[in-house]
Amino acid sequence: MKLRLAFLGLTMVVVLIAAGRGTRSYAAAEQTWAGELSDETCGRSHLRMSQGLFSAPECVLACTEKVRFVFVTTDKIYQIANQDFAGLKEHPGEPIKLTGELMNDQIVVSKIDNSK
Repeated sequence: MKLRLAFLGLTMVVVLIAAGRGTRSYAAAEQTWAGELSDETCGRSHLRMSQGLFSAPECVLACTEKVRFVFVTTDKIYQIANQDFAGLKEHPGEPIKLTGELMNDQIVVSKIDNSK
């Protein structure tokens, strides 16, 4: 009887350890990208929406009153998860370096650097 209980206990421990390996989550490593802040409507080009009447920064600020900020690189447009990050409204339409974690195709911004 004691041997059965010990075997059952050991089996439960092995099952729990095996089940836990697939559910561990690791924090994504921070990365830095070069690109510019834009908005969902305009994406890479502000000419269609602004019709040449607004600069890129003015267009982004006007559009982000209704839609979300995005980050545009040479090969991809990323959604920004934390839309309330303080630096977003300070550098719209400007070349920047953005640091953050990429999670589910969205960047969680931790730093914006506009120095050249």
